[in-house]
Amino acid sequence: MKTSPAPPPARTGAQVDDLVAELHRAHALTLVRMANLLLRDRHCAEDVVQDSFLSLATLGVSRGTVSSTASRALSTLGRQLKEDS
Repeated sequence: MKTSPAPPPARTGAQVDDLVAELHRAHALTLVRMANLLLRDRHCAEDVVQDSFLSLATLGVSRGTVSSTASRALSTLGRQLKEDS
């Protein structure tokens, strides 16, 4: 009988902050550029990306959190595109 792997240990607030900062440094510019292509508004694109990273920092970082945050960001982009059309 297979046993499921143990969940990773919980991260401390400082570890989450460090990880979110690392993710931001590595990916924010690319994400803003992608959002800007969709929204055609640099300030709105920056806001969407910043809100996503703020959600990660607030909720903590896990695979599920990253997926749900990405889904929310895409939904926000979709709504913005519909409003602008």
